[in-house]
Amino acid sequence: MFPMLGPTLFRASAFSFFIFVCGSMHNFILPKERYSTETFALLTPYLTFLVLNVIYYISANALQITGSKVVHGALFCVTFSMSLLVCLMFWALFLYDKELLVKSSKIDVLPMWFHHAAHTAGPFLNLIDAILWRPYAPFFPSLVLLSAFAGGYIYLLEHLIRFHQFYPYPILQNLSDHDRFVFYGVCLFLSLLCLFVAHTCTSLLSPSSKAITAKEKTNANNAAAPATGARSATGRPKKLRKAD
Repeated sequence: MFPMLGPTLFRASAFSFFIFVCGSMHNFILPKERYSTETFALLTPYLTFLVLNVIYYISANALQITGSKVVHGALFCVTFSMSLLVCLMFWALFLYDKELLVKSSKIDVLPMWFHHAAHTAGPFLNLIDAILWRPYAPFFPSLVLLSAFAGGYIYLLEHLIRFHQFYPYPILQNLSDHDRFVFYGVCLFLSLLCLFVAHTCTSLLSPSSKAITAKEKTNANNAAAPATGARSATGRPKKLRKAD
């Protein structure tokens, strides 16, 4: 019970934090609208990464208690890699040209603390969670889950652009159809790199990988011991007698 207390309290705090960020985005962008499925649908392209964190932190304890290491580890790796990707891409575009992310009329509406809360805090909270529970890192299930998440998000963007003529981000409006898919390809490549980083960090923190490494060293030492032969009291190898 006590080993679960720290991760449980942290995840409850992180869950509340991301719920607060989602609510703050609604208040900043749609201040006169009430909470509803329609307003949530309008904000879906901007809330996807935040909702992913909400799903992770609300389900992590249940997955850990039930022993679902593969599902838990894959969900963590994908959440961590997407948090890292969003953090890097947002600040790269933000520092280059803010209007590639948000229309100029809405830039001043979003305060700087909100940008940090929505785009910077994610990977750091994921790292703290990994340190608390020492996750298992399954690469292939994480890759499959990441591909499904990224494919679904690209489909959402293209659906909004082609059927509703709505461009969630100004940078997409400045690109042709061909250039837009090249941009998606670059983002997919970067997300794969972030997955490698997330998988590496998770593997380093996982106790199972450390146990396997220690076991391999022990087996190697045991295998090498007979090859050295018997030794005398002085520490020198004993000479073998010839058979009569």
